[in-house]
Amino acid sequence: MSNFNTYKLNFRQNNGFTLIEVLIAGFILFLVISTTTLIYRGAVLSSHKAERSIYINGMLPLMIDNIDNEIKNIGQDEILSLNGQDAVGMASYSWTAEVIDYQAPPQRSIAETGIAEVPGKRFKLWQVIVNATYNDYEREYRYLQFSWNINP
Repeated sequence: MSNFNTYKLNFRQNNGFTLIEVLIAGFILFLVISTTTLIYRGAVLSSHKAERSIYINGMLPLMIDNIDNEIKNIGQDEILSLNGQDAVGMASYSWTAEVIDYQAPPQRSIAETGIAEVPGKRFKLWQVIVNATYNDYEREYRYLQFSWNINP
């Protein structure tokens, strides 16, 4: 009969978890959930940034074509600075272009007369700065563009 009482006593002691064990398990569960949430949030933010960057980079060749046409059409004669703004798709952009070099073609001499012909300045090298915006994401691009005056 003594074995029976010991068994009952041990059974009553192992009836459930203590308050400390429940609190520790809850804290560990909270840490796991909060860490998973932070990782997921970071992945979502990175995905949105990548989407906006890819969209602007995809539209950039169209923007550059428009800017290059403007420079070649309007940047004639003694014009040394241009700017403008436009939109392509859902991206908008503004740009400025400054001439950083303005040169004449090389001097050439006419063989029959021996006279050197000195041409006027005709070729321009532009520094172009483009600020592209899409869904509150803005990025700046810089590149060089070459143009020439049609009528030197």
